[in-house]
Amino acid sequence: MALPGLELSMADLLHRAAAAIDAGQLVTAFRLLGAPLSALLSEARASARDELMRQACRSHLLHALVQQDPSTQRATTKPKGCAGDAVMMNFLCEGLAPEGTSATGRRAFAATTRVLMGLSVLFRRQLLRSMIDETVATVPAARVLSVACGHARELDGSLPGSPCSTASSWRSIKTPCPVPKWRVPSRAAPFG
Repeated sequence: MALPGLELSMADLLHRAAAAIDAGQLVTAFRLLGAPLSALLSEARASARDELMRQACRSHLLHALVQQDPSTQRATTKPKGCAGDAVMMNFLCEGLAPEGTSATGRRAFAATTRVLMGLSVLFRRQLLRSMIDETVATVPAARVLSVACGHARELDGSLPGSPCSTASSWRSIKTPCPVPKWRVPSRAAPFG
């Protein structure tokens, strides 16, 4: 079943976003794409045309433009098997585009890492850091367990990472292994 409305809507959306990027309005372009592109993808899935939509998006000029952004390129290629690997977390936490990134790529990088999604990662890190710090400050000999949380960036600047910490231990389990027979709390709290 042909859905010319879907194709026209998608083409119009992609052209408007590409024009915004050409005009140097990258935040506008990414905001323009967000919800409408998701809605169009949902519509395409419902009509079994999602792969055609992906192919159309990848063949559009916009795809080449946004792939200059290191975070978008990494999320697309998933070199470690997932979009949220350590390099991506560094992009979001540090907000610095790698050396050699084009001018368009740098502007796109700033737009993708410093809009709602990217900022939510920074908020989550700060929230977890605050919860860890509160536990370490209020629970004598507190111990903190991190399971499958990557590089534990929540510890950067936190009390467990400081020389005056009263935390008796910090354990980070980064690779698949049996879970120790400790009681694991449902929220950030000491365990024993």
